[in-house]
Amino acid sequence: MDKKIGRTESRILEAAKEQFIRNGLDGTSMQNIADAAAINKSLLHYYFRSKEKLFDSVFNYALKRFVPQIHDIVVSDNSIFTRIEMIVNQYMDMLDENPFIPLFILHEIHRNPQRPADLLLGSGLDLKLILRNLIREDDRKLMRPIDPIHLIVNIISLCVFPYVASPLIDQIMFNNRKELSLKFREERKEEITRFIINAISI
Repeated sequence: MDKKIGRTESRILEAAKEQFIRNGLDGTSMQNIADAAAINKSLLHYYFRSKEKLFDSVFNYALKRFVPQIHDIVVSDNSIFTRIEMIVNQYMDMLDENPFIPLFILHEIHRNPQRPADLLLGSGLDLKLILRNLIREDDRKLMRPIDPIHLIVNIISLCVFPYVASPLIDQIMFNNRKELSLKFREERKEEITRFIINAISI
C-alpha cells in the first residue's frame, strides 16, 4: 500500500511540475494537474489540499536535490575559479529542469516575500556555510577584494535572467526556435563563468 501511495504522489508531482513549467503557477489549475496525472480531482485533493501546497512540494523537491550539491561544491578543495564554474553549471542545470522557479520567486517577492524565503530556508540552504567557505584566504591571492554576498548575487543574477526573460529573448533573438534557445542557455554557462572570473581576477 505504501508503495502505491508513493507511486501516486510521484506521478502527481511530475504532472504538477510539467504543468507549472508549461503554464506557471497562476495559469495552472488543480484540474489541469489531475488530468495530467490521470487521476480524479478528489484524489488529488486527498494528497495535496491546494495548488499552493502542491507547488511547495514540487519546489522543495527541486531544491532539496540541488542545495546539497551546492554545499558540496562550496566546501570542496577546488580553487575559487573552479568552484564558480561548478556552481554556475549546477545552478543552470537546476533551472533548466525547473524553469518555473525564478518567475515564482519574483512574483512572490512582491506579493508575499516571506513565502519564498521560508521555502528557501526550509530546503536546507545554509547561507552561513556558503559565505564562510566561498572565498578563502588562498583564494584572495588570486582575486580582487569582493564581498562574498556580492559574488553570490552576481552569479544568481546572471544565471537567472535568461529564464526570467526567456519569452522576450526567445522571440526577439531566436524567432521562437527552441533549439537555438537551448543552445544559447548552454553557452551561457561558459559565458557567465568567464565573465565572473575575468571580473574578479587580479
